[in-house]
Amino acid sequence: MPSQSDSRELGKKAEEWLAFHLPPKWNIQPPKTDVGIDGVVVICDETELNGLEFRVQVKSSAKWPALEAHAYQLRLKKSTLRYWFASPLPLLLVLFNHSSQSGEYVWHDQLWSQLGDLSDATGKETTVRIEHAKPLTDEGWATIRRELHEHYSALARTFAVARTARAILSAVHSLAGAVKGLAFAHLAQPMNRPPTDEQENLLYLMDVVCHRDAIVALSNFRDTLPAGGPGAKMIAAFLKGYAAEVCTFVYPFDVSVLSTADAAVRINPDRMRRLRPRLMEALLDTIEQLTAKGESSGDTHL
Repeated sequence: MPSQSDSRELGKKAEEWLAFHLPPKWNIQPPKTDVGIDGVVVICDETELNGLEFRVQVKSSAKWPALEAHAYQLRLKKSTLRYWFASPLPLLLVLFNHSSQSGEYVWHDQLWSQLGDLSDATGKETTVRIEHAKPLTDEGWATIRRELHEHYSALARTFAVARTARAILSAVHSLAGAVKGLAFAHLAQPMNRPPTDEQENLLYLMDVVCHRDAIVALSNFRDTLPAGGPGAKMIAAFLKGYAAEVCTFVYPFDVSVLSTADAAVRINPDRMRRLRPRLMEALLDTIEQLTAKGESSGDTHL
């Protein structure tokens, strides 16, 4: 079994390999937090993908044991899966094989059907099956470019129709309010004295209500979209990951219970504060996705 230092070295070499093989003007940026992903790729070329982003996570092994051709079994922490799905941005999962100096990839939404209860905050792992992994070659990058184009085009068309029907305005307004409330809770510090118990409890309540309102707003908006369409699927996956993250510091977290005035919940304040910036970023990414320019408006940008 490789030591922890050996594993880190393998991981570093895998990340360097990926960065070297990215298409020209596809720039990888380090993550804002060091958990769950290895970076965000920002496309800065002269194509229709210019300005778009996707996340990337590299898993490395001296040699991946294949179940069959392009199929593998992977042990992943539930906290990692929660982080992957608590964002509307697509994530490229790369399996790097050191013995052959080659990589294969799948998109994280291909794991959606295998997800069970992700709200376990103890760091327990689960087994996922990777199927139909594609080689990360020049042809593979061309396929990724086409897949990103199809993904963002489908979302843009869906959300452009929703904007025409004004269904999106209420969702964006509620999400913006949730981010504003979370930012206030994160920055609030009584001047020159520690907060009272009452002040802390009010901030905790604000935090819970903001998360509840964001989930309710997105759930209501999802219900206005064509069932089974790309927009509804993306929002459903995001909601599952986001709610699972919130469940790790608010118990029980149930929007129907939390709609009552006398709802009683328990809070893990340290975890709430630690995850707050990540969840705020996820809500901002969602607003950006919902308001991106669509092809139906005559814009060429996705």
